[in-house]
Amino acid sequence: MQPTRGEEGYSFAFYAVVFTFVLLPLLSLCIDIPRLLWLRSHLQTAADGAAEAAALQVDTAYYQVTGDIRFDPPRAFAAALDTFAQATADLPQKGYYCSITNIVLDDGTETVTVEARGTIRFFFGIAPPVSIPTTAVSRTRFTRR
Repeated sequence: MQPTRGEEGYSFAFYAVVFTFVLLPLLSLCIDIPRLLWLRSHLQTAADGAAEAAALQVDTAYYQVTGDIRFDPPRAFAAALDTFAQATADLPQKGYYCSITNIVLDDGTETVTVEARGTIRFFFGIAPPVSIPTTAVSRTRFTRR
């Protein structure tokens, strides 16, 4: 049975709607989900490095006098920010934006907590940005002799 002259355009319209509202979003997810996982992995690595760098910044003069460990806050913050910046330096060129949102130095437990956040845009940059939070905790490894 041959389609009549008025029915020929319906198949094109049907495929145009299916492509626009089904296949294009699925294609976008196939591209965006690996990008999200990649960003989360790199963000976690950068936050881990920042926490480790800050945990190494112990106030040695205070330790020599008292025998107690405490962090040197200016050096710890600078080390964390510098390490994070180096680890994420190439990400803005790829469309990802990362920043440290909080650094907590806890002298009581001798730990450093770094909270970071990365931003990614989905659906070919049309959708609003999605923020990915991550947290890294590191304990100082200062040996008492």
